[in-house]
Amino acid sequence: AECAPAVSSFLEMALTQLIINMRYGLMGISLSQKASDAIADLVYGGGVKKLNNQPDKLLFMERMSSSFLTSLE
Repeated sequence: AECAPAVSSFLEMALTQLIINMRYGLMGISLSQKASDAIADLVYGGGVKKLNNQPDKLLFMERMSSSFLTSLE
């Protein structure tokens, strides 16, 4: 009976850690998919030829940063 609070506290910590890790895992997957889409747009959308064009670089960086920031919300 004396171990019950310790066990419940441990289970609460373990469950909290599991939920937090799952959240960060899903955020990482989401970010990698968005990055993959942005890279595919850059490479397959004629981005290889336009790589020296400054606006395209800025658009790519803007997409990456906005994807990262929205994944943090």
